[in-house]
Amino acid sequence: MGSSCNKKGNIKVSRITESAEPDVLAIRKDYKMSQRAFFSLLGICKATLQNWEQGRRKPQDPAKVLHHIVAKYPKVLVELNDGGPSHCPHYVV
Repeated sequence: MGSSCNKKGNIKVSRITESAEPDVLAIRKDYKMSQRAFFSLLGICKATLQNWEQGRRKPQDPAKVLHHIVAKYPKVLVELNDGGPSHCPHYVV
């Protein structure tokens, strides 16, 4: 996305580009992760991950960016994750 600042320092967006849909299932399988490990690492609900993988729903823009980062740099989330369960109310141990 291109941008520039006006005199007040506000950013003016000159172009918005759509990011490609991440293949969530392929990303997870590339790293040989179980669904539990992957949804816990991302901090999402199991149902959300299943919906993405089965094509019932698509990740929204922030999640798309996150998936692209995870696909390219998987250790980032592992390093940032505190190791605890997701904050999702549907998390099942």
